[in-house]
Amino acid sequence: MSGLRHFRSLVTDEVAHQIACRIVGSRLDYCNSLLLNCSNRNLDKLQRVQNNRARVVCNLSCLTLAEPLLRSLHWLSVHQWIDYKLANLCYLAIINRSTLLI
Repeated sequence: MSGLRHFRSLVTDEVAHQIACRIVGSRLDYCNSLLLNCSNRNLDKLQRVQNNRARVVCNLSCLTLAEPLLRSLHWLSVHQWIDYKLANLCYLAIINRSTLLI
């Protein structure tokens, strides 16, 4: 994510958002439902990565509070994202099972 910080001023907000979501977001998203029982200490590290990503996308300093930025970008926190992905997987499993029964 620090790479984006170097050329952030050269790209539009939309491009910065896309880069952050595609590169870093995909890495945070990969199998994150497996992080359900991960320690809070490790999840907090991931949250710091996401907070920094939000600050870079919004082109703000590291002293800026991240929570309002996450809301403005419509991003869930790491804890919320894990819960969402797990609920989505369960939903898809139920829907696929019910379509097999029909």
